[in-house]
Amino acid sequence: MSARVVRSFYRILFRTAKQHDKNPGIKALLIATPGRFYDHRTKSWKPSEDKVATKEQRFMEPYVRKMNGGGTFYLPEVKAVHVIREAFRSPLDGNTNKDLLFDAATSAIKVLERNLAKARELGIFDNVPSSAGQKYNIKVAKEGSFERGQFLLAHPLLSFSLNRGILIILKHEEADGTLGVMVNRKTKLKVSDLMKSSSAGSRSQNVKRGLREFADCPVYKGGGMSSNFISILHPHGDLEGSCKILDGVYWQCDLDAASEKVRRGEAKTSDFKFIMGFAGWGPRQLQGELENHGWLLAEAGDAGKVASNGDEEMLSASDLVYCDAELLEDFEPDVFKETCDESANKVWAQVWRSLPGNENASIASLPVL
Repeated sequence: MSARVVRSFYRILFRTAKQHDKNPGIKALLIATPGRFYDHRTKSWKPSEDKVATKEQRFMEPYVRKMNGGGTFYLPEVKAVHVIREAFRSPLDGNTNKDLLFDAATSAIKVLERNLAKARELGIFDNVPSSAGQKYNIKVAKEGSFERGQFLLAHPLLSFSLNRGILIILKHEEADGTLGVMVNRKTKLKVSDLMKSSSAGSRSQNVKRGLREFADCPVYKGGGMSSNFISILHPHGDLEGSCKILDGVYWQCDLDAASEKVRRGEAKTSDFKFIMGFAGWGPRQLQGELENHGWLLAEAGDAGKVASNGDEEMLSASDLVYCDAELLEDFEPDVFKETCDESANKVWAQVWRSLPGNENASIASLPVL
C-alpha cells in the first residue's frame, strides 16, 4: 500500500472528523461501547465483556472513546480532528504497517460516515442551535464531590425512565450512595390516586389525612425505583420534618402541619410538589456514570445573575425545581418508557441552553431519539 493512498484516506478521514466538530449535536450521536459496569453486589465498577461485534467497531472503538473524552457518551470536550491527527500521526511517519493503517482508516471513515447519515436523517444538519428563551441561573459544577441541591442533566441519548431527565440530588453519602428525583416529568396521576393505590394501606392515618388537602395536586415521576416512595418538595422551611435542599427548596414535611398551613391561607397546595419514585445510585456509581458522560453535574448560579442581554433576570434554581406544572404534559408513569413527552423535553432543552457555549445549545437542539 503506497504512502500516497494512505495519506489520501487520511485526508478523507480528516474532513469527516471536521464535519463532526462543526456540530456538537452530530458528535453527540457517537456512543462508545461501555467498558465497565456497576456491580451492585460488590458496590464497585468492573470491566465488562467485549461486545464489539464488527471489524469497523473494533478498529474505531478506541477513537470514539477518545472523541468522547474517555466516556461512553460525548460531552463538549474533545475535538475529533485532534483525536484523528494523534491516532494517525505515528503511522504516517512510516513506523507502522501501511496495510493496517489503511484498514483502520477505512473502518473509521465507515463509522463516521454512518453517523453523518444518521444526523442527516434526523435533520441535525438543518437544525440551527438557538439560545432563545428564558434561562435558568445554573452553572456547571465541579466534579469530584456531590452535594444535595445539585442538578443532574441527562445526556440526550440516555434512555429508559430517565430520558431527558432533570434531577435534583436530595441525599448523598459516600458509604451509601446518592438519591435524587426528576423534576420535569408530570404524570396523569393526582395525589388522590396515591390514596387509592395498593400501597396506600401501609400509610399511617396521619399521612392519609394530610394527603386529602392535596388530593387534586399533580404527581410527578421521580425515577424508575420504588413507586411507593413519595417525595414532597416545597418552599416552607418552617414546617416540621423539612430538610433544606437549596434556597427556597425543602424536602419532606409533616403533612398535617402542611395541610393546616394551607387551610390558614399561609400556603397554597400548588406550593407542594409530589414526586413518586426516585433514582438511586450505590457508592461511587454516580461518579462512574459522570465519567462515562451519562450526566452533566450542575448547581445554582450566583445570586442576582442576569441573562446575557442584560435585560431579563434569569429564573432561579428553585424555579427549575418547581417548573410550571401547567406547561408539562401528562404522561403514563411507565418505568420502562424510553422517551419523554415533548414538554418535559422543552424543560430539559431550556436547562441545557442556560449553560454558556454554543456546544450546549447544540446539545439542547437534538430531537428526542
